[in-house]
Amino acid sequence: LYFQANFNEGARHAADLITASQRSGILLHRAWGLSDQAANSMRLGLIDEAVRWLDEALALYATNTDLISEAATWGLLAQTLLRQGNRARAREAAEKARRLLGKSSPTSHYLLEAYAGVAETYLALWEAGLRGETTGEERRTLAQAGRQAAKGLRAYASVLPMGEPRAALHEGVYQWLAGRHAAAHRTWQKGLAAAESLNMPYDQGLLLLEVGRHLRPQNPARTARARRAHDLFARLGAAYDLEQTDRLLK
Repeated sequence: LYFQANFNEGARHAADLITASQRSGILLHRAWGLSDQAANSMRLGLIDEAVRWLDEALALYATNTDLISEAATWGLLAQTLLRQGNRARAREAAEKARRLLGKSSPTSHYLLEAYAGVAETYLALWEAGLRGETTGEERRTLAQAGRQAAKGLRAYASVLPMGEPRAALHEGVYQWLAGRHAAAHRTWQKGLAAAESLNMPYDQGLLLLEVGRHLRPQNPARTARARRAHDLFARLGAAYDLEQTDRLLK
């Protein structure tokens, strides 16, 4: 449900798992439910609620070990904190996810948000640095971290094809920030094809938005891509991403 962007139904199933964990007393199951609830809620634009649920899940993982689920939760938290505007804490969360990923292999679908969270965070911070928000040395550190994170996500996608759209999204961002603009657009187009083939409309919307964001304002394709993304996000109830798309259309 989550990967096919049925976020409302996914949130209901997560709530059922949380309720079941209260009856059983199995705290690990509660952590899973909280993390899943937060993942769906974040996509629906409920950012502050998602942060609270993720923090609660991580507190449970401190005594209920599950490295894969914990890594995914840190990755989700990094993405959610970026959307909240808390870049410093997002970087801390991405670093926690990165360290846990070093203890596992890309063999679980659940790890997609761990790899994606690390990549999205470092690339977003690098992009902010290129706007002059950090020193040259710090930008180089972020660029290297972004490159490694994009490579890690690409390795994940080579094992689990469902990771291809997100890998293409962030690999393209890395290529763009590195000055390889034509390569970035080719990568994003490959990602769009994969998202459509895999029936992953949310990832399709993310890719359309990214392509539109990197076209000149006078290019009619910019508006066309943004409108397609708008229609997808509106249908899926992805409020945060819909707001970002509306800004591009203004």
